[in-house]
Amino acid sequence: MTRGLAHACRDAVRAAHAALRAASFVLAVLPALPSRPVEWLTPRPRVERVAYPTRNGDAEGDLYHCGARGRHPGVVVCLGVVPFG
Repeated sequence: MTRGLAHACRDAVRAAHAALRAASFVLAVLPALPSRPVEWLTPRPRVERVAYPTRNGDAEGDLYHCGARGRHPGVVVCLGVVPFG
């Protein structure tokens, strides 16, 4: 296999894998579904409790680290945020 074809195949596999993970994440956050397909495809995350400063004092949150090695995209989710006072 030529070097260019090998790179193209590797990139296609990575793109398909990323699309599968994204689809499984969407399925996992839909509350009506009984299964958790994202758990089938990814290692268990490492959870760290963090505090960070705000203008109203310190706030706390959970920081989830991917259980796999390497660089990974991130998602910021703010639940229960009340924008008015």
